[in-house]
Amino acid sequence: MNLKFKSSCDTVFKVLIDGSKQDYIAAVQALETKADNETILAALLHDIGKLEPTNSTTTSPNSTISVGVTGHERIGAEYLRKLGFSNKVAQLVESHVPVKRYLTGKDHSYYESLSGASGGLEVPDLESYRQMAVGHLMKQDKVATALA
Repeated sequence: MNLKFKSSCDTVFKVLIDGSKQDYIAAVQALETKADNETILAALLHDIGKLEPTNSTTTSPNSTISVGVTGHERIGAEYLRKLGFSNKVAQLVESHVPVKRYLTGKDHSYYESLSGASGGLEVPDLESYRQMAVGHLMKQDKVATALA
């Protein structure tokens, strides 16, 4: 495993572990629908902008974790791009809030499905996604190198 990509994954996974005590239900749902790896990673990382370390907006003067940030989808997308994630992953992360708003207004059953979404799903731990994330970053580096 390339150390550069492992380090980027370690950074993202540390943010998830430190900032979130939730299961990764969206990623499980993407896995169950046999989505591609980029969609699964976007589902896993869709709220990373709420947790991404920042100096500008924090919950307290001594905190490095920002929770409940307005615009977290944009912050998360920018953060993932900086780490080398694909534009597709970043775009999916960036668009999840407007899509959720649209779906909750259009389909009441979707809104009802948001609460208690885990309903019997077996949710793997975060480490089960590490190899997927590293492989994705390696692929993005090869694409960037080829285009350079």
